[in-house]
Amino acid sequence: MPTRRRFIGTLGALTGLAGCASGGSSEGGIQPQPRDVVYDTDTVSAGSYASWAFSTERTGFLTGTFAVQRGPDVDVFVMGADAFDRYEAGEPFDAYAAAASGGGEFSVNLPTGDHVAVVDNTSEGSVSPSGNGAARVELNVTLQ
Repeated sequence: MPTRRRFIGTLGALTGLAGCASGGSSEGGIQPQPRDVVYDTDTVSAGSYASWAFSTERTGFLTGTFAVQRGPDVDVFVMGADAFDRYEAGEPFDAYAAAASGGGEFSVNLPTGDHVAVVDNTSEGSVSPSGNGAARVELNVTLQ
């Protein structure tokens, strides 16, 4: 039986979903180099999730794309490490960015700290998988 999770919503830093993007700011006129924080393709079993942890030493503009190459639609979240602990415990959690479908884009101004990107292939969240199949998902997340 899957753990029940309840997504509360995105935090105030969210700037766009599903193809919407806006420019980030630079400090002191120096534009930081983009850094891939997740660049992976993984198969996520039905009733399960995959996660990628990363840290940021500075605030930055995070952009991401995901595409389900095979299988049901999925939920994708970017959240702080503390919210991920709540997610894993089946408790309500907030995310900086969330998207749900067979593919899309998201962007958010992300604070410093420890973060986790999650691809959720469970019946919880906005998308309930259309079947019991695994989802093969490509996820690319870049910090500017």
